[in-house]
Amino acid sequence: TPSNAPAFTADRGYTGNGTSALLATGFNPTVAGGKWTLNSATFAVMIQTGTAEDIVDAGAAGGYIDARLAGGLLAGQINNLTTLSAAVPTPVGLSALSRTAATTASAYKNGVCVASSAVAATAMPNAALPFLGALGTFSTKTFSAAFFGAGLTAEQHLAAYNAISTYMTAVGA
Repeated sequence: TPSNAPAFTADRGYTGNGTSALLATGFNPTVAGGKWTLNSATFAVMIQTGTAEDIVDAGAAGGYIDARLAGGLLAGQINNLTTLSAAVPTPVGLSALSRTAATTASAYKNGVCVASSAVAATAMPNAALPFLGALGTFSTKTFSAAFFGAGLTAEQHLAAYNAISTYMTAVGA
């Protein structure tokens, strides 16, 4: 649900205003049930346009993602309070964090694993996970797609990236 009027452009997505606009999902992993569980979770955002910003692009404490901080890092948390990060050249593209076991968390950029960690799952985020901002920060990036759910394999991350990229190319993005 758009909140505080993020700009929408057909075939491109929603753009944040950097001060208050976001997409409220109402999805709280702790109480929602379903595919996101303590040892199996994925959180991803497809950035169409944007620059590096020191803000949280989506999520809540224990489950958030920054597509690219000003320092050049894709960063986030997935069912713990330890930040997983990897150097990436741009925020544009599909950035994802995935947990596939109690002690396996990975970061993906455009379907390719760019970092892995043996950090243990401790708790799922206990707040609704918004897009275009979180933890008191708001993005100015354009989100063309976003998703969360169960942990994905490396092959599934690549397939998701290819599917979203193929669609975006087909609509001229």
